[in-house]
Amino acid sequence: MNGLSLPSRAAAWRIARVAAAASLALALSACAALFDTRETLAIWRIDAVPAAPAGDPVAWQLAVDEPTAAEPLDGARIVLAPGGGEFGVYRGARWGERAPRLLQDLLLRSLADSGRIAGLGRGTDGVRADYRLLVDLRAFHVEADAGQARIALSARLLRWPDGSVVAAQAFEAEAPVARGGIPAVVAAFESASAELVPALAAWTLAQGEADHAQRAAARGAP
Repeated sequence: MNGLSLPSRAAAWRIARVAAAASLALALSACAALFDTRETLAIWRIDAVPAAPAGDPVAWQLAVDEPTAAEPLDGARIVLAPGGGEFGVYRGARWGERAPRLLQDLLLRSLADSGRIAGLGRGTDGVRADYRLLVDLRAFHVEADAGQARIALSARLLRWPDGSVVAAQAFEAEAPVARGGIPAVVAAFESASAELVPALAAWTLAQGEADHAQRAAARGAP
């Protein structure tokens, strides 16, 4: 005997199991590193949307539904249209919200900042609305061939709760994308939004007020 003791059969089995588990963990870690396609995304937002034009306060309430949109405009990625009906996204960048929610936020901010309408909320807020604004988002992307950010939508103002259409209008705005990567892309969207959103807010207030006045006059007629 040389003074060295060999491990028992049970101890040897435990050592083998530990070694095998460690080898499997290393193998799985290597596979994960090899096939990991996760992407770090910088989050961007749009600010500085001017309020709707000044005017007298309105006495009615408005609910603004989240706009509807088809893929890929329904997501949070910043969309690029290279042409030919194709769509892609900018790598490493996304909006802080899905594009429809982002547009809804901008519109609510513009209407609220105008100071003309106190009864205002999202369609899901439970506002006792006299009118409801529905928007179909048709474009919220960069057109690569034209080098510009484009926002396009159609809007319908409904009398509520009967759902009759008061007015309908299409809106569109474009802004050139300067050189400078994603910051320039976001700046172009901000410029287009600053043109389109206040126009939509002003139209909504004007159409709602005209219909409200007409209905009030009809109720007061002999």
